[in-house]
Amino acid sequence: MKLVERAEQEKELERILAECGEGKGAVVLLDGPGGSGKTELLHRAAEAAQRRGALVLRASCSRAERALPFGVLGQLLNTVPAGWEPGARLQTLYGRLTATAPAQDSA
Repeated sequence: MKLVERAEQEKELERILAECGEGKGAVVLLDGPGGSGKTELLHRAAEAAQRRGALVLRASCSRAERALPFGVLGQLLNTVPAGWEPGARLQTLYGRLTATAPAQDSA
């Protein structure tokens, strides 16, 4: 799929991925109207990260999960490869977080 007017963002994501490979962290906020290529850009960035050897975790948000404390975090942790040692520690932390977090009203 050809992305329209996303070349600058693609280049910036490549730069950020390269810096992450050097040990620098980053947070990216991708914004735009529906149908502007955000999802495709994210897929391309995830594929580029995987080619660089990065661990890519995926999750999707839904209204149904709004009442679940740390619902998206649980999705992410469920995609951690078995045997990945930091993943076991994260699962333990997630269990503690969800055990102590109050359920939110979904209204």
